[in-house]
Amino acid sequence: MTPAAVRVQTEGLSAMYGDLVAVKEVTLSFASNQVHALIGPSGCGKSTFLRTLNRMHETVPGTWIEGRVLLDGQDIYASDISPIRLRRRIGMVFQKPTPFPFMSIADNVAAGLVLDRSLSKARAFAFVCVVSLGIGMVPVIAIPYASRLSMMQPAGVNTERLVEL
Repeated sequence: MTPAAVRVQTEGLSAMYGDLVAVKEVTLSFASNQVHALIGPSGCGKSTFLRTLNRMHETVPGTWIEGRVLLDGQDIYASDISPIRLRRRIGMVFQKPTPFPFMSIADNVAAGLVLDRSLSKARAFAFVCVVSLGIGMVPVIAIPYASRLSMMQPAGVNTERLVEL
């Protein structure tokens, strides 16, 4: 792989939860416009590794990383890099539908629009309503908090988030 083809790279990346080392000294390169797969048994650190690539790992209390994660040659953990702006460029789709339980369904769906496009909450909610009508999600939008969703409804919320972004 030529250096110009590398888009995302890790150098000696380790990810910790307290005293537990979940990912140890991983050095990998990911080229643009290629399909990559992380394969391993449950609990081996695949999801943790992926969360380090867009700084989601640091949102869990008591976690940290060592090593470097580079996007287009720039260290994404540098102090001048905004995690929110970074996540506009490096998204993550969770294994399980994961709406934020403390937010309304409409706010869950609109969260990306408000952060990513700097839309007002009112404009983002209007957009959510239009898209919701288009994919049949209006009854779910009416549910006040994500913690009140039935078993299958979180998948619909995540689908709608993806459609809007």
